[in-house]
Amino acid sequence: MKPDNKHMISSNFTESDFLGAIQDEHKMALRETLLNVHYKETQESKYVISIMSWKVQSIAASIAIFLLVGASFLFNMNDSMTSEELFGQYYTTENSILNVRSDNTAEYSPVNDGLKYFDQQNYDKALYAFELAPENVVAKLYAGFSYMELKQYDQAIIKFKDIIDQKDNLFIDQAEWNLGLCYVATNNTNQAKQLLTKITNSNTIYNIRAQQLLEDMGNN
Repeated sequence: MKPDNKHMISSNFTESDFLGAIQDEHKMALRETLLNVHYKETQESKYVISIMSWKVQSIAASIAIFLLVGASFLFNMNDSMTSEELFGQYYTTENSILNVRSDNTAEYSPVNDGLKYFDQQNYDKALYAFELAPENVVAKLYAGFSYMELKQYDQAIIKFKDIIDQKDNLFIDQAEWNLGLCYVATNNTNQAKQLLTKITNSNTIYNIRAQQLLEDMGNN
């Protein structure tokens, strides 16, 4: 079989040898073809880069719009927040103030028992124990917290008011703040604003949060 000359060119065959083996017009045609191919590839490459650049710019623009819309939403969100949403934003579950050791019967008391159940989030049992010590201010406070966890805000209001009326005790600040939250949860807006304004003007750890809550309530 006659060998195919097209495939007989060695890899060591230089460009000058190759060009010298063909006629001048063939040289010019080959160069023109190569230039056309190079130009076409360059233009396609520019097109791809242009498309990619457009996509990147579009993504960047979309992100910018998303951030602007998100910021606008966050800025206006509080105007449409319900009382329940406001309450949920500011209410935090209290931890018990005592370290209860359930295996130490010598330290048993209804209050300790109630705090143990409160830490276990068994609020019904906690309330039963707290009611066994009706005059204890800690029992009243955590009974109020237990009622809040159970969303029985009217009962919690009674407990917190009782603490406030008792006056000289360490838990008035907590009672006032959580009473304000109960007013928010039950749509007692005027009472909530009056109490929160009082807290804002007092020297307690809740004054800044009270101010923020008042601002979030807005015209509600």
